[in-house]
Amino acid sequence: PYLLGEWSAWAGGDVIAAIDRPLRRPHVLIADSEPRIVKILKMVLGEHGYRMSSAGSAVEAQVVIDSRWTDLVLMECELRDSKRIDLAAYAKDRGSSVVLMSGDPDHIAQLEKQDDPYLIKPFTIATLVGVIKSILGQPVSGKSPLLV
Repeated sequence: PYLLGEWSAWAGGDVIAAIDRPLRRPHVLIADSEPRIVKILKMVLGEHGYRMSSAGSAVEAQVVIDSRWTDLVLMECELRDSKRIDLAAYAKDRGSSVVLMSGDPDHIAQLEKQDDPYLIKPFTIATLVGVIKSILGQPVSGKSPLLV
């Protein structure tokens, strides 16, 4: 299925408009070893129309990435059983975008030196949703002052 307005029609063999975006809700994988954070993020992103999966470890995240199309991986830098760079590279190699999260000053200093998008904990819902929408090429609007 495809979005209306991005349709294709043939009149005498001529293509009038190309289809280029599937009609589906983006899938976000939340990779964080803190169940409370995962629960909050799933609730917030679900309210904004995203499909979600979660993983509490890098191994679990790799299984999810391999089993279904994942548009974006929202991952904690201190994720159990893997170095952040390994899982981030794994996800990117399979076509997923990656957003890193951390509240640790040492990790934040490292993140500032890299090209990956990141969120500093705590962050607002508006910031979270804005970053995800921006990366996925969706219009950004609305404000919410609540912290996650």
